[in-house]
Amino acid sequence: IGKADDTVIRESMILHPEQYIKITDWSFFVPFGKVAIIHHVTIENNSDIAYKDIKVRVSYYSGS
Repeated sequence: IGKADDTVIRESMILHPEQYIKITDWSFFVPFGKVAIIHHVTIENNSDIAYKDIKVRVSYYSGS
């Protein structure tokens, strides 16, 4: 039973990485009022497997 449970958890890590990856810290600035620049992003991986080529989507809305 233990190995079957491990297989299900591992498959979940592969199929749904968004459940195991957290962005714990980030900052941004707007140097010229039109384009936001995101930097110093910290990504925490809580799974047992390593991910590569992680893409982060951010929506930015300006009040001006």
